[in-house]
Amino acid sequence: MARTVVGAFYERAAAAPNEVAVLEKRFGKWVERPCGEVAAEAALLANGLGELQVGPGDTAVLMVSARLEWITYDLAIQAIGARSLAIPTRFREEDVVRILAESGAATVIAERQDEADVVLTAMEAGQLPAVRHIVYIDPAGVSDYTSDVLVSVDQLRTDGANLGALAEALDPTATAALIPTIDASSLTPISHATMLEATRSTIEAFELAKSDRMIAVRDMADPAERGATLYAALLSGAMLAVPESVDTTDSAIHEIAPTYVHVTERWLTHQAAQITVRFDENHGIKSRLAASWRKRTGSSLERYGSGRAPRGLWRFMVSIPILEELGLEKARAVVVSGDPSPSALVGFYTALGLPVRPALAVRKLAGFATIGHPNDADGWVGTPAPGVEVTIEDGKLVASTEAAGRIVTQHSATELDGGFVVNGSSPEEAAETQLRAVPAFATAVVSPGAKS
Repeated sequence: MARTVVGAFYERAAAAPNEVAVLEKRFGKWVERPCGEVAAEAALLANGLGELQVGPGDTAVLMVSARLEWITYDLAIQAIGARSLAIPTRFREEDVVRILAESGAATVIAERQDEADVVLTAMEAGQLPAVRHIVYIDPAGVSDYTSDVLVSVDQLRTDGANLGALAEALDPTATAALIPTIDASSLTPISHATMLEATRSTIEAFELAKSDRMIAVRDMADPAERGATLYAALLSGAMLAVPESVDTTDSAIHEIAPTYVHVTERWLTHQAAQITVRFDENHGIKSRLAASWRKRTGSSLERYGSGRAPRGLWRFMVSIPILEELGLEKARAVVVSGDPSPSALVGFYTALGLPVRPALAVRKLAGFATIGHPNDADGWVGTPAPGVEVTIEDGKLVASTEAAGRIVTQHSATELDGGFVVNGSSPEEAAETQLRAVPAFATAVVSPGAKS
């Protein structure tokens, strides 16, 4: 069995090279990218990076948005034993330069001229002495420069060892990626073994299969994305949808009708506001049904802390049309990561029949934990995910894996019937809750004030 994400994906590509791995939106059209094509491109890029003397111990930085190249470069960097560092597009220029300097970045992959300019300016100022090359994807503007450090993607692609041979030589305990914190104040190393463990845990927890279509609203550089969406799709056989840009994600969701979506709380809140506007625009029987549904949902949220799945006319005339407009009519898992989402927000979607799973990002484990049962928004309780041991020490939840070691999560916790209740909820408050865990990785949590 493969010991790294790169090796596991190569095994899939070798076994089924024509199986579609990625559905990519380019110039307004969806294009299918087979496993063999993705693996071959990653191998060419890996060999090219090797020709640039990038290898074990070096850090290669991705300043690339949501596009297929992000995935192939990340695989390529890991394949040669270098450390991949993806910088989210939301980071300020001064933070980007500081991260590049602190990581000792040897190579930077820039998507456009804007990203290349940030690096070149910092190099001219003597702030990035370790940077040897800037690989650019979009030649517009950059191709007019005369700097010797610039290398185009076409120049980089080089034949050589295949992805399988490169993966076989990797040390699973070595660092595969460096993860910047949200405030860009530090970098957390993630080993190959941890990355693979996070990915396989997601696949097992959600029973991902070839019939699934997966998409993420979150930035590809988000640390949870690798194990929670990107590599979970590539290794499970599911189809990963990659929109043209973050701005076109909503339309992409509508077009492909995904079965698994990784979202942000902000996205869910925005969609809820849009749904409310649609309610107010209804007339006739739909207006009366919507008003009745909202009253029923509000009462349920106030009394129980969660919504109840719609039935009868509410389901067919309110719920289904709304989910179809959102492109989520086929979704069987909607994961929202970050801090535990308000139960009212989760309950709102539960009342629409949408199975939202709140999740807690666990940065050091390159994954996240989903919580609770899809029809039990008020009982966010769970048990450890596959491959993770959980204990409570001095009232704090401690997670450990063979690959990542021991990690104190800083979450106050109480043990309950083989599961764990976090964030201050007492066992009494959750005593009647079914402890059915559906974790993707690490631990599970329960919202403050959860009720039985």
